[in-house]
Amino acid sequence: MSRYILRECADPDFGFYFDCDCYSEAAGGFQYTIFCVTNDRGNYYSGVNTEVFQSIHNECEEVLNDIDDIIDGYGYYKSVKECMIYNHLLYSPAAAHTLKELSRSYNDIERLCGYLNIKTGYKWNSMEVHGYCQGDYVEVIYCIDVYKPDNIKAIGEIYLGCGKEFCMIEIDENGNEIDACYGFIVADCEAWTEEGYIEWFCKNEGIDKSSVTLELIDRIEIIHKPVYKTYNNEIHYQLREATA
Repeated sequence: MSRYILRECADPDFGFYFDCDCYSEAAGGFQYTIFCVTNDRGNYYSGVNTEVFQSIHNECEEVLNDIDDIIDGYGYYKSVKECMIYNHLLYSPAAAHTLKELSRSYNDIERLCGYLNIKTGYKWNSMEVHGYCQGDYVEVIYCIDVYKPDNIKAIGEIYLGCGKEFCMIEIDENGNEIDACYGFIVADCEAWTEEGYIEWFCKNEGIDKSSVTLELIDRIEIIHKPVYKTYNNEIHYQLREATA
C-alpha cells in the first residue's frame, strides 16, 4: 500500500503561488523581486508586485525622459550627472552613457531592465513566456544574479495557468486518508508526463517513488438533478429534490 497519493486538483489555484513574499523585496532584498508584465494597447502592467512595478516603471520613464531632454538641449537639469545624483543613482561615466542610450530606446522592457541595472547594482533581464493560446504571453522581469532561466520559465507558465496543482494525501496502514495538503503547483516545463510528476514531487519532498500513487483527472462529469416544485392547499409552494 502506498503511503501517499498525489492527486490532481480539479480547480487549481495558481494565484496561491504568488500570495507570498518569496518573489518580493521581503525575501532578502529588491533583487528577489519579479514582475510578470503584460502589454495592453501600449501600456505595460504587472500582475505580480503591481504597485512596486508601477512605481519603478514611472520613476524609470521620468528619469529617461529628463535625460532625453538634456540631450536635446532643453532639460531641467544641466547635465546627466546632475540628474542622476538628484534621483539617487550612483554616477559613473559608463552609467551615464548607458542611460543616454536607454533614453533613445523604444523598447519599454529594455529601458526598465537597463535602469534597474544602474539603480540596484544587479543585472536584470526579461523572458517572454507563452501560454496555450495564440497571443497568450507574459514578460517576466527578473534579476539574473538571483534566478535561473529555468526558474523564470516555470514562474511565467504558472502565471499563465500552464501547469497543474496537486494535493498530497497521506494514508495509513489501513488505506484510510488521514491528512491532505494542497498547493503543490507544477509548471509544464517542470513536468509533463505521469513519471515526471512523480519524480518532481519525490525530489522536492524527499519521498521514495515506490511510496507514491499518482491520480490524474481522466474526465469531469457534470450531473444534472431536477428539483420539483409542488403545490397544495396548505403550502402554496414547496421544493423537493428528485430521489432518483
